[in-house]
Amino acid sequence: MFEEFRKYLGYRINISESAFGEVIKLMVLKKACKHETLLKAGETYHKGYFVLKGCIRSYCISNGKEFVMQFAPEHWWMGDKNTLAKPGPALLNIDALEDSWVLQFGPDFLEKMERIAPEFRYMMQDIQQNNYRAMQERVINLLGLNADEKYTQFIKTYPGLANRVPLQMIASYIGVTPQTLSRVRAKVYAPVL
Repeated sequence: MFEEFRKYLGYRINISESAFGEVIKLMVLKKACKHETLLKAGETYHKGYFVLKGCIRSYCISNGKEFVMQFAPEHWWMGDKNTLAKPGPALLNIDALEDSWVLQFGPDFLEKMERIAPEFRYMMQDIQQNNYRAMQERVINLLGLNADEKYTQFIKTYPGLANRVPLQMIASYIGVTPQTLSRVRAKVYAPVL
């Protein structure tokens, strides 16, 4: 499983075998069974995850309603940025949507990683900038796109995930009702005559 992470890093930065060995010491390989909770809102559990296999999600609950914030399939990073940045209670819940293998890391991971492989800083800055840009686009899309456009954007962001994730979670993520999403999907997948 660690070899999968090694390949991922190899695509992004130049890292020696010895440096990679040091990096792996900062992470814990964890199997997360389907529906297993990795983080509960309110906990002061300062961990983040890199998904090797499977899919996890983050979500919050407000007024009894669930709002999916992010999905993380293979090769995605996930964590409650609030608790990774500073001590305090988590705002998000994180759970496994499928049986998954993740690498778990602590809040000091980035700092330690940069000491081992300085180019990691630039990789993470790039990932964080992309994440910020994606979140900004997502807010704009939630406010301005119609249901068809929101679903199309979801497919672009998460290719192949539409068949792996329950429809009610996709509906929550794109901000429509499950009934609306069913109508949109019927249009998208309708046979062309």
